Amino acid sequence: MIANDNGVKHLVEYISENKGNAALPGIAALGFIAGFDESLAMTVIAAQGIQPLKVLFDFINKLLKNKTNEIIEGCFNKWN
Repeated sequence: MIANDNGVKHLVEYISENKGNAALPGIAALGFIAGFDESLAMTVIAAQGIQPLKVLFDFINKLLKNKTNEIIEGCFNKWN
Protein backbone atom coordinates (compact mmCIF):
# COMPACT_ATOMS: atom_id res chain seq x y z
CA MET A 1 0.00 0.00 0.00
CA ILE A 2 2.76 2.45 0.92
CA ALA A 3 4.83 1.48 -2.11
CA ASN A 4 1.86 1.84 -4.48
CA ASP A 5 1.12 5.43 -3.42
CA ASN A 6 4.62 6.94 -3.72
CA GLY A 7 5.26 6.15 -0.07
CA VAL A 8 8.76 4.91 -0.80
CA LYS A 9 9.61 8.27 -2.37
CA HIS A 10 8.33 10.01 0.76
CA LEU A 11 10.33 7.67 2.99
CA VAL A 12 13.50 8.52 1.05
CA GLU A 13 12.71 12.23 1.45
CA TYR A 14 12.10 11.74 5.18
CA ILE A 15 15.43 9.94 5.59
CA SER A 16 17.24 12.63 3.60
CA GLU A 17 15.77 15.40 5.75
CA ASN A 18 16.45 13.69 9.08
CA LYS A 19 19.68 12.33 10.49
CA GLY A 20 20.64 10.02 13.32
CA ASN A 21 17.95 8.42 15.44
CA ALA A 22 15.20 10.40 13.72
CA ALA A 23 15.95 8.67 10.40
CA LEU A 24 16.03 5.13 11.81
CA PRO A 25 12.29 4.36 11.48
CA GLY A 26 12.37 5.44 7.84
CA ILE A 27 15.49 3.39 7.13
CA ALA A 28 13.97 0.35 8.83
CA ALA A 29 10.78 0.71 6.80
CA LEU A 30 12.74 1.14 3.59
CA GLY A 31 14.82 -1.95 4.30
CA PHE A 32 11.72 -3.98 5.14
CA ILE A 33 9.98 -2.90 1.95
CA ALA A 34 13.05 -3.61 -0.20
CA GLY A 35 13.52 -7.02 1.38
CA PHE A 36 9.93 -8.14 0.96
CA ASP A 37 9.95 -9.00 -2.72
CA GLU A 38 11.61 -8.17 -6.03
CA SER A 39 9.03 -5.71 -7.30
CA LEU A 40 9.15 -3.70 -4.08
CA ALA A 41 12.94 -3.76 -4.18
CA MET A 42 12.75 -2.24 -7.67
CA THR A 43 10.41 0.43 -6.28
CA VAL A 44 13.02 1.32 -3.66
CA ILE A 45 15.74 1.45 -6.32
CA ALA A 46 13.59 3.67 -8.56
CA ALA A 47 12.92 6.03 -5.62
CA GLN A 48 16.71 6.44 -5.08
CA GLY A 49 16.48 4.56 -1.78
CA ILE A 50 19.78 2.71 -2.12
CA GLN A 51 21.94 5.54 -0.77
CA PRO A 52 20.20 5.74 2.64
CA LEU A 53 20.47 1.96 3.00
CA LYS A 54 24.15 2.07 2.01
CA VAL A 55 24.82 4.70 4.68
CA LEU A 56 23.16 2.45 7.25
CA PHE A 57 25.12 -0.64 6.19
CA ASP A 58 28.41 1.31 6.21
CA PHE A 59 27.63 2.50 9.74
CA ILE A 60 26.79 -1.04 10.90
CA ASN A 61 29.97 -2.42 9.32
CA LYS A 62 32.01 0.26 11.08
CA LEU A 63 30.40 -0.60 14.43
CA LEU A 64 30.97 -4.32 13.92
CA LYS A 65 34.57 -3.79 12.88
CA ASN A 66 35.26 -1.66 15.95
CA LYS A 67 33.53 -4.17 18.23
CA THR A 68 35.47 -7.06 16.68
CA ASN A 69 38.73 -5.20 17.27
CA GLU A 70 37.75 -4.58 20.90
CA ILE A 71 36.98 -8.27 21.41
CA ILE A 72 40.27 -9.37 19.81
CA GLU A 73 42.26 -6.85 21.84
CA GLY A 74 40.46 -7.90 25.03
CA CYS A 75 41.21 -11.55 24.42
CA PHE A 76 44.82 -10.79 23.54
CA ASN A 77 45.31 -8.67 26.68
CA LYS A 78 43.64 -11.28 28.86
CA TRP A 79 45.96 -14.08 27.73
CA ASN A 80 49.19 -12.04 27.67
